[in-house]
Amino acid sequence: MKKQTPGRIIPLFLLLFFLSLPVGLAVDNLRIGDMRSLAMGGNGVTQSVYANPALLSMSSRRSVQAGYFNRYGLKELGTVQAGFCQPHGFLSYGVFVSSFGYNAYRSSLFRLALSKTLHPALTVGISFQYMLLQTELFNTVPQQFATDIGVLYKPVDNLLIGLLMMNCPSVRISGKDFDIEDFDTFYFQTGFQWQVINRVLIAASVQTEKMKLWCLQAGIEYQPFDQFSLRAGFRTANFQPSFGAGYQWNAFQINVASSYHNLLGFSMGVGLNYQF
Repeated sequence: MKKQTPGRIIPLFLLLFFLSLPVGLAVDNLRIGDMRSLAMGGNGVTQSVYANPALLSMSSRRSVQAGYFNRYGLKELGTVQAGFCQPHGFLSYGVFVSSFGYNAYRSSLFRLALSKTLHPALTVGISFQYMLLQTELFNTVPQQFATDIGVLYKPVDNLLIGLLMMNCPSVRISGKDFDIEDFDTFYFQTGFQWQVINRVLIAASVQTEKMKLWCLQAGIEYQPFDQFSLRAGFRTANFQPSFGAGYQWNAFQINVASSYHNLLGFSMGVGLNYQF
């Protein structure tokens, strides 16, 4: 193991300290959802292809996405993610990459997602991801393969119901003796989104971690103008409110999101989506 210098040890242990704080539920820093879903409480099961692979078939146009989310104003707690989505009548697919941390502690994810519409009201999806952790704390590089499974059901035009299992199953390739939150957390999430009227959408979901802890996530989106949306939401883990906005310009869409933790302060993010 390399010899550590004080200047690098301090930010590394600051990172580990904040990641170990009890926030009610563990956080998957590599798959945080897009900025729209984060602004509405984190309802990724029906709103974000970064979370639910079944959503790939819900779009009619291919897209390129990129986003950055920073927790609590610390550059060491930033997540960068990007993806490409290709809808197709037979089998939709997407490729994604994300990275969390900084040079001395960085976890990365590479993901292939597939989605198939089995019935006009039923869509299923599966994703395969390879994760690795590069850190000066370990001599080895922990690596893992994992699978996500998602299902979407649309009983009527304005209602979408989703189910999602993340990191189930998963297989650790190396570093089996290390407890790594991004690798070991198993999520089950179920929720819905409902277009109440033309310009108002509500969404809510319930999430478990390792089938033990429960968290409610809910939000609302209001579109005062055709190109502009306002969003707000919350999650019950330490009651974290969130808010954000989105602006559509031709094929481009920019989304911003922020959430608030009563002890650690604000987290903020921005995302860009281009459809073609």
